[in-house]
Amino acid sequence: MDSAKAQVRTSQDALRQARHELAETIVAEARAGTRMRDLVAATGLSREWIRTLLRQAGVEPD
Repeated sequence: MDSAKAQVRTSQDALRQARHELAETIVAEARAGTRMRDLVAATGLSREWIRTLLRQAGVEPD
C-alpha cells in the first residue's frame, strides 16, 4: 500500500511539473508573438484556458 501511495505522489508531482513547464512555454511563445490560434492548435487547450494562463503570468491576451 505504501508503495502505491508513493507512486501516486510521484505521478502527481510529475504532472504538476509538466503543467508548470507547459504554462511557461505558452507564456514565452505568446510574448514572442505567437498567435492565439497557433497556441490553441499546438496545445489542444481552449482559448479561455490559454488566456487564463497568460493573465496569471501578467500577459494580456489579445
